[in-house]
Amino acid sequence: MDTDRKHDRRRGQAMIELTIGMLVLIVLMAVLYQLTTFVRAGHETAVRAREQAGALAMQDDPLSVTAAYIGATEAGPDGKPYTRDDVFLAAAPGRYNNNILEPLAGDPADWNTLDAIPGNAFSGLRASGSPISIFGLLRGEDSEDVDLLPAVQHLLYRAESIRIEETVWMPWTKGVY
Repeated sequence: MDTDRKHDRRRGQAMIELTIGMLVLIVLMAVLYQLTTFVRAGHETAVRAREQAGALAMQDDPLSVTAAYIGATEAGPDGKPYTRDDVFLAAAPGRYNNNILEPLAGDPADWNTLDAIPGNAFSGLRASGSPISIFGLLRGEDSEDVDLLPAVQHLLYRAESIRIEETVWMPWTKGVY
């Protein structure tokens, strides 16, 4: 009789282990599938954003020169620098000229020599009131909401979907094909 009880307990234990193992396997498969949907959505949004920026870059006249000058950043609520919740403090274009371009010439009088060089890009950049327009950076953006599987919603992240966003910057080609 004692041996029958041991066999029954072992059978019960094996059934519980099998059930737990199957649940873990199902959760792992759900997470793996969800990750592949994130990767696919990230790739597709990047392609669409790149197409948008590329179309703007090929135009004869740029329609979107919207890059901002960032003077400083303040870490957001997560405490990590350079993440989505950070606050970017704007800077004036003049700071770019004063802090980056002016030091290129060892002496301010050296700019006279640089200005005399035909086609010198630094002189045109320095003379511009909006240097960003000289760079001609054009932005393409796209986003996609990825629905979460019920298993992922209940076990890992309590939301119906996660938004995947992509921003791409490309230089304006000035109509060169």
